[in-house]
Amino acid sequence: MDTRKDPESLDDLNSVNINDEHKTFVNTIAASVIDARNDRGFWDTQVDRYIRLRYGIRDIKTFPWKNCANYMMPLIDTDISRAKPSYINLVNVSPIVNFEPYGPEDIEPARKRELLFDWRMRTKVNYFEQYVMGVDMMLLQGVVVFKTNWKFATRRFYKKLDLEDLPQNVLEALYDTRMDDEYLYRIIVEEFQIDDTFDENKKEIDSVIKDFRDRKSEFELSLVEAYEDRAELTACSLRDDITFPVYTCNLNDARFIDYIFTKSQNDILIQMNDGRYERFSEDEIAQWATSVPQIKGNRRVPTATPNRKDEMIWLHETCVWFDINNDGIEERCIVTWPDANPSAILRFIELPYDHGQWPYVLVKREFNGPGAFESRGYGALGEDFQNAITTFVNQSVDNGTIVNTPRTKYKRGSIAN
Repeated sequence: MDTRKDPESLDDLNSVNINDEHKTFVNTIAASVIDARNDRGFWDTQVDRYIRLRYGIRDIKTFPWKNCANYMMPLIDTDISRAKPSYINLVNVSPIVNFEPYGPEDIEPARKRELLFDWRMRTKVNYFEQYVMGVDMMLLQGVVVFKTNWKFATRRFYKKLDLEDLPQNVLEALYDTRMDDEYLYRIIVEEFQIDDTFDENKKEIDSVIKDFRDRKSEFELSLVEAYEDRAELTACSLRDDITFPVYTCNLNDARFIDYIFTKSQNDILIQMNDGRYERFSEDEIAQWATSVPQIKGNRRVPTATPNRKDEMIWLHETCVWFDINNDGIEERCIVTWPDANPSAILRFIELPYDHGQWPYVLVKREFNGPGAFESRGYGALGEDFQNAITTFVNQSVDNGTIVNTPRTKYKRGSIAN
């Protein structure tokens, strides 16, 4: 039986042995990412303004007087709320895709493939929430990037075995003189539903068998299980999560694509144990938690002092072109590195996907040009109208305040000229 492990484990991929050349290359890419963000600074500033308008984020007004009218008319948010259901309903059908049969003999198999794909998307990928979030980003910013990858995660749990709790027929089989270690192994796996595709679980079962042969009747196992082993879809904000050169027209031909995300120290250690990342000491990993990304975004918050393993660390996963085989031809590669130290490369691998494309899909709201930043969302389209309506409403309220507020004081019974 094959050992179960992370399908993107470094042992199963074409990964490089990290040296100074790779560290220099990644540091150059890190500088290029910052330059690319600076090149699109005007677009980022505009999106920040649209976000503030949509959610009514505004400063306290002191003109024409303190505590004057300061309403914000939610035109942009209203337009997005009206358009959003139409986009969501594009995939709110079953099956979500139609397979075109090759001929009459393929009609029935094609229908079965439709149902299988629909079931996998809804139950395994569980795409709906990310799709809805992506639609919202696209309607506001004009563009969204969907990231696809394979998510594999393990967790450890403990199980106690007491032979006195087993049925009598199982006990008789266990103590049968003909019972060898192989049969005993299968009984333990089947009776206690242990996933023996993990090497750790195999060792635990072998340990139990040894203790059983030593006449012990109570055992405690430390076991591993995979609680995530599926395709994953992630909606990425072009403002906060994704960076590529501004001149990029086809995302699949981009010089680099950088995805910034957070992961806890504990999760990084787990993925090192699973073989996905190169190993670093806990002290080195803790130091990464003190860094705040140079790339500022709406979700960028300072991290706390690294005194716990649930502190978050900023990581970059960057798609790059690099001659990984030393054949003179650059291949598509993926490199993962902490924002605090680009030289601490967690993994540097050749693109592991059979389709040979970057795992990103760019979706634009409108096709008004080849570039990613040319598409406009409801933020750009409704900004002037929302500002105008907001100004008119506030001026009307202030005028009503002036009209209905007494401007002179007089004493009852007094005579005025």
